[in-house]
Amino acid sequence: MVDWIGMDPYLFAKPGGYGFGDFSYLVNHTTNPARWPGFYSWVTKEHGNKPLMVAEWGVYEHTADPAQKAWIFSTVAQQIGRFPAIRALVYFDSPNAPKGDTRPDSSQPALREFKKLAESQTFDVTL
Repeated sequence: MVDWIGMDPYLFAKPGGYGFGDFSYLVNHTTNPARWPGFYSWVTKEHGNKPLMVAEWGVYEHTADPAQKAWIFSTVAQQIGRFPAIRALVYFDSPNAPKGDTRPDSSQPALREFKKLAESQTFDVTL
């Protein structure tokens, strides 16, 4: 029995490089929609009755421009409403992840945007 479907995507904060993009890119990236619609599109079509968890996600720091990681964090609250099947987000926080630093506080701009995200109405949950 499957109760939830999870995914663990990552982004790189270096513009123009592999894996750079916004929240939408994180959860639904595709290079060819005819061959692969993107994970979110696929899972909601094939398993639309299941909640989706972004069970592990992160953004690798681009030390030459810390504002890029902050920008990526700013897109989450702006775009998450486009993805109503996402019911949980779990951030992976490590200074030594395999491809770099994913900590939300790796720079002051990133920390500022991550705090805004955490405090947004999107996550105002009543139990």
